[in-house]
Amino acid sequence: MDDPAYEAVINRADALWHELESTTGRRLRYPTGVLLVGDQSSPQLQRAVQSADRSDKPSRTLTPQQLRSEHRQISVADTDVGLWDPHGGVIRPELTVSTTVDLARHHGAVVHEFSRVTSIDAHDGGTRLETAEGAQIFDRVVVACGGWTTKLRPALRDTVVVRRLTSAWFHAQDEEYLGDMVPFMRTAPSYCYGIPAPGGSTIKLGLGFNDHLPVADPDTVARTPPPEEADRFAWIVDKVLPGLQSRPVRMSTYLESYTTSMHDYIGFDPHMSDVVILTGFSGHGFKVSPAIGEIGAQLAVHGTSDIDLQFLRDAPAVFDIVDPVAGETTYNDIVSSRPSQK
Repeated sequence: MDDPAYEAVINRADALWHELESTTGRRLRYPTGVLLVGDQSSPQLQRAVQSADRSDKPSRTLTPQQLRSEHRQISVADTDVGLWDPHGGVIRPELTVSTTVDLARHHGAVVHEFSRVTSIDAHDGGTRLETAEGAQIFDRVVVACGGWTTKLRPALRDTVVVRRLTSAWFHAQDEEYLGDMVPFMRTAPSYCYGIPAPGGSTIKLGLGFNDHLPVADPDTVARTPPPEEADRFAWIVDKVLPGLQSRPVRMSTYLESYTTSMHDYIGFDPHMSDVVILTGFSGHGFKVSPAIGEIGAQLAVHGTSDIDLQFLRDAPAVFDIVDPVAGETTYNDIVSSRPSQK
């Protein structure tokens, strides 16, 4: 999130995370610090540094020498610089979801578990949801279904695409290698990220947009990655983290929705004014989800939100959708993992 316009959303999310943890007594975030690294000419890194300079939160810009000294696991070039954010960290997603659901129930919400929504339609001044349990009618509806958004609301296919991402977990060659490693992200054109497991037993690696597979139907996509998909991560081990074993011990897939601008789609359905859509978070939604949920509720109840979201609508496209049904797109330079992909 190197766009400085996100600052209001990030700050509000941070406050709500603290409130959620305080209210429930559960620790959901761990402030490990996060490292952003890339070539000094990288626009993404430059914007992140500028955003950090404007913020009142502490951060450090690191030289190649400092990167090698303080983050020994990561190979860096003489033209690389780093941005260290001590305020960053990792989130426990499953515990966060269950905690939030428990809190919602405590405040009177009715939770329909394992209840698939198959359609959303206007009905007599309201909105009807069709599920396996039958139809229900509401005054307002907030849709936040990630990779299933365009299947439920096809009108968004010109703006939102779905991709199948693969993550891979690696052991280190030396068991001490990952012991003090922190989460990191490397900017394009060698985009990748890594999140060490607690205790340093493994590290989860992820790739950029162009390595993710287009999805036409989220219900039929293959959820077990073939063995050859591990080859996509070989360059990270070779060029970025040479202390890892050459092959992953585990791979897993999941679905993510992206907008053509890589900025969130937060607003009303193009054809149904009683339906609010929250989608297209492009890989950065969960960390600010408390603020997004609050914004969605404000839009549904009041029609406006406390935070000005015009910057999302004004953001320029960074790729085009070639085939809206199949989810095919042009090349995306913003989070490219390897120049040779283009």
